[in-house]
Amino acid sequence: MLIDACAGLLDKDNAEECIKRETEEETGYKVTEVKKFLRHICLLDL
Repeated sequence: MLIDACAGLLDKDNAEECIKRETEEETGYKVTEVKKFLRHICLLDL
């Protein structure tokens, strides 16, 4: 199984605007509402 997530730099935007922009750029989906569901995200180089 592969789980992938959109990612990008904040570029002086707030986090919510960055999430919306990167999701649309990378997937084509337009996000209208952002909800926080994790406190911390750990990145592992496997």
